[in-house]
Amino acid sequence: MALVAATVIAGAGLLSLLLTGGHKGERGAKVGAPAPAIDLPDVRPGRARVVLAERLGTPVLVNFWATWCTPCRQEMPLLSAADKRLGGKVAILGVDVKDNRAEAVRFLAERGIAYPSAYDPEASLRRSFELVGLPVTVLVGRDGRVVDRVTGAVTRSGLDGLLARGQAPE
Repeated sequence: MALVAATVIAGAGLLSLLLTGGHKGERGAKVGAPAPAIDLPDVRPGRARVVLAERLGTPVLVNFWATWCTPCRQEMPLLSAADKRLGGKVAILGVDVKDNRAEAVRFLAERGIAYPSAYDPEASLRRSFELVGLPVTVLVGRDGRVVDRVTGAVTRSGLDGLLARGQAPE
């Protein structure tokens, strides 16, 4: 009986985390610490490599996603609209994790998503960013340090809050 109760409580806790979208500043890519390096090919063949260090001096919103992740697919239009609206004030980078490359390329093209998206078929960044699930969005400041982190799909208001923190003077 105790085992059943413990299992139910643990399951409820995990479900709660998934439904609430996590908490800012939680696990991995610690707030205030230097962001782990990203240097991967773009998911779209023929494009330049996606290198986080090349964007130092500009705040960067890094979004880990996959086509098989429903919340990832739902938040992509928000990220794409923000990328167009901001005009480079905050860079947006995607990282396509453990995905079928052809499907990812088709998904981005069908939705007109233009910002760079790295291809990480082996989830090589999973450990350094301590990814537990997808999507995960990490805000990296101008100085290359992690400003904030959200696990789960971002909402419009949550995204606006992240972007405002990204544009604030450091």
